[in-house]
Amino acid sequence: MRLIVVGAGFAGLGAAQTLNRLGADVIVLETAQRAGGRARPIMIDGREVSTGASWLHGINDNALLPLARQAGVMLAPSNDEDYTIFRPTGALTAADYDLADEFEATLDSMLESAPYGTSVASVVDGFRTRFDTAWGVETTDYWVRGMIDEEYTADPGAMDVATTQEGDEPDGGDLLLPEGFGRLIDNLAAGLDIRFGESVARIQYGDGATVTTGANEYRADAVIVTVPLDVPIRFEPDLPDDHRSARTSLAMGQAAKIFLTFDEPFWPSSVIGLTAADNPWVNYYDVSVAGRPTLMGFACGRDVAKIGTDDDAVIDAACRALAVVSGVVPRARAGGIVRWCLARESAYSYVPVGGNPDARATLARPIGETLAFAGEATSSRFPATTHGAYLTGIEAAEQLMRAR
Repeated sequence: MRLIVVGAGFAGLGAAQTLNRLGADVIVLETAQRAGGRARPIMIDGREVSTGASWLHGINDNALLPLARQAGVMLAPSNDEDYTIFRPTGALTAADYDLADEFEATLDSMLESAPYGTSVASVVDGFRTRFDTAWGVETTDYWVRGMIDEEYTADPGAMDVATTQEGDEPDGGDLLLPEGFGRLIDNLAAGLDIRFGESVARIQYGDGATVTTGANEYRADAVIVTVPLDVPIRFEPDLPDDHRSARTSLAMGQAAKIFLTFDEPFWPSSVIGLTAADNPWVNYYDVSVAGRPTLMGFACGRDVAKIGTDDDAVIDAACRALAVVSGVVPRARAGGIVRWCLARESAYSYVPVGGNPDARATLARPIGETLAFAGEATSSRFPATTHGAYLTGIEAAEQLMRAR
């Protein structure tokens, strides 16, 4: 039996490896020239980093952790308590950090009690006045940008509170991958028949399936689609109403990453936050390796629109913003920027205001015996995670094989 997997991200690799194990003949079609999807590696300053995903979450129950260790991936403890936040005038005070703990507790409580159909922004607006008065609007906005925009890659005004209440609570801490997921991806891709440079435009399904790319046509008994929801693929016939409704009940976020390598580290902690409203890189994380002191910054949701298209100018502006940390404008030895939003890729899925929080479970159900979907958007347990995506690939492959 021949199956086609569309996309060589973690969901696609999990599906293809499972199908191989179950005795199927598998072809993987991938638009890019390397496997990994939104976590595929690139080279910056002579080292590999991942374009998107950077952490393994919930390490006590993460299916990718033993595979990462087997592959020899560099893993570093992620200490979210080791952070320093800077206003344009200098670091926050101890009193500010105490207030931040109160802000986080209030935000979590208010989000948990808010009914579905409510925007996250309206929840914040309902209680933020006291914090604005205490430490200024810009500092309140920083915490919202870090806790919401960066966490979910979405604009709080567009995101339903249902997004913050999804999934299982990760068990255990997180691990940061300073050199990215490259070794793990290569291990998972080893032995698979992956056709790179194949962008799928159409899938005809019913009595078997035909997958059409820009240059080729592939026949198979069934197809598993693992690419993000906003990748344009035409389905013939149209998807069933419940699947089409589920796809429109989820939206895709926007994110970008910046890597800055310096001759010497100048930051006082493993996480650096900048509250300045015009700075898109809200938080920086220390991803240094031997001889390469490096900061990795994120811009997500609303902040993506603040990033220019001239990489040199963006890097220069980022260094100038970091002057509040170093005392002088630091000079980057090398830099690189990854824009998920401009590379036919988005970040992670979320429930927009009024969206259906059960959409993920609907998307995870195969359509007959010939078509299934996988990826973080179909994970009810671990949405917006690499291991969630990987598990959905395995589940989709097993479901199709059982059906046949």
